[in-house]
Amino acid sequence: MLGIDQPELTVSPFHASEKKPTGEKKLTPGEIRLEGFSQKEDKSQDFLTSDEKRVFKNGFQNLKQLLAVADDGIQKMILTSFNKPSCFVGFQADISLDEGEAGIINQLLNRAGGGIKDQFAFFDHDGQQTLFNLPASEVIMKKFQSELKLSIPDRPLSREETLDYLTKLLRNPDLPQAHLALGLLSGYPLDDCLEFVSAGRADKPSALYKAEIVTDPDQRWPKPSIGNLNPGRYFTRDEINIGKLADGTTHVEAMGLNWLTGDVISQGTKDSVQKLWQVDRELGLIDFLNKERKSFNKQTNIWRIKAVKLLNKITN
Repeated sequence: MLGIDQPELTVSPFHASEKKPTGEKKLTPGEIRLEGFSQKEDKSQDFLTSDEKRVFKNGFQNLKQLLAVADDGIQKMILTSFNKPSCFVGFQADISLDEGEAGIINQLLNRAGGGIKDQFAFFDHDGQQTLFNLPASEVIMKKFQSELKLSIPDRPLSREETLDYLTKLLRNPDLPQAHLALGLLSGYPLDDCLEFVSAGRADKPSALYKAEIVTDPDQRWPKPSIGNLNPGRYFTRDEINIGKLADGTTHVEAMGLNWLTGDVISQGTKDSVQKLWQVDRELGLIDFLNKERKSFNKQTNIWRIKAVKLLNKITN
């Protein structure tokens, strides 16, 4: 499950801890080395489908537009921290948010215009929020519809249709299938999701099992405040790395995605790493994010959040 920097919200148990792996970091761009394993970027093959390319390109433009309408450093910090870019671009269809983040992101979606907001949906589960990228969700559900036991028409889905499929998957009484769906929507490789499910470890409902769509986000968060943010959530980890955790499990971290793979690194993990290298190569995502992050001072933002939280505590 998730570690100390982010609450245990939307992930299945095969999601990796956010504790740092003990393996070596990526030594050079496009290369990973771990004891008994190495992998280099393969530029000779195309690891992305045409639908993935379309969604990722559109998602990258959406992220740029959201950053363009952000009017302070805290909003930009939220948009560029950890796994937020992976969701907005679309190689991860869902991310967990705290109350403050949800309100600010909803505000930015309204401000961006151009139909961007219709491409996203908020879900609530016991007062916690999850943001879904709907075009990315559609691509993932169609790509794995056989494994998810779906029959989806070969045409673009409406927003309502996508939400209906998502809700049915998340609330599937077949718990292994529900966990499989959530793992795939979270951007994890099919091989590793199937290994987890087949091991009989998906016997408890996921945190999203009873999640409800937030139908009135503007009323839910009419005046978002930075005082509702958790200052411990804002870190970045764009590097692609495979390493060993203290308990001996193999952990993958890759541009905001974190998952556990088997003792023998799966082909799905190898392909996912290649896919993310290709996304970065074709979009220039990491360079773009690093440039945006230079436009604000993270520590100043954290101090501002803490100051408002302290003031709220004193005055309430």
